[in-house]
Amino acid sequence: MVAVAVITMTLTAYTDCDPGMRCDGIMASGLTTFDDAVACGPTWPFGTVFFVPSMGRSFVCLDRGSAIGDDHLDLWMQHRSLALEFGVQQ
Repeated sequence: MVAVAVITMTLTAYTDCDPGMRCDGIMASGLTTFDDAVACGPTWPFGTVFFVPSMGRSFVCLDRGSAIGDDHLDLWMQHRSLALEFGVQQ
């Protein structure tokens, strides 16, 4: 059985070399960053899939971040300019 819930979350974006990052692309799950990977809060197990209707895409929780709470997803992006342009969304 698949559990489905509708929740409102804050969306931001990050890159491998943001300030404080190691620039190695290794996520907390041990996998290397890739499109559709997100950092999520500690309540969400790695592998949790989030569908973002406004983007028409699904993302997989495979990373963590010290500033990422359970109502926040931080989407990985390859280029810092794209992450900054994405900004903060709901």
